[in-house]
Amino acid sequence: MTGIIFFIIFSAYPHHENDHKYDAVHFGVRLHIDQQNLVHLKFPPDIDLNVTEAKHIDSVILKEIGSDSFSLIVDLKDSFGSMSREAQHFFAKGAPSIPQIKASAIIVNNLPVRILVKFYMSFFKPIYFTQIFADIRRYSNSEKVANQSQIQRINPSHLINYDNVN
Repeated sequence: MTGIIFFIIFSAYPHHENDHKYDAVHFGVRLHIDQQNLVHLKFPPDIDLNVTEAKHIDSVILKEIGSDSFSLIVDLKDSFGSMSREAQHFFAKGAPSIPQIKASAIIVNNLPVRILVKFYMSFFKPIYFTQIFADIRRYSNSEKVANQSQIQRINPSHLINYDNVN
């Protein structure tokens, strides 16, 4: 989510091939869903997402998750692209998947994107618990997130390494 909210994929940890139930790229966004319904969205450096594409991504998440609840991780590391205002509003308040979201973490590694994400959160006010992190290890070890959001702690060994994927 960059001026934006999204759900994250982690680029620094290994992925166990048999631990995923879905893994594909849609409009440049890598969508990974593991067996514990942890949804990872990894945004590329040059993303330019519109509301039609956002709706498609959400529909894929719903198709794969069904009626189960899930946690979101949006990885915006090294992403300097854009998302339309309509897509941002959709992800914050209009997506059909929103009632199923337990919590969301947004990973950013640079100040400009962090400022945009903070603006997004204050302007669009997502209706589910969302927290910003600079590093996934801080997210996975955060007592505050684990307690406030009831999000399950993430085992970094279950995360995906997409640094070597085209």
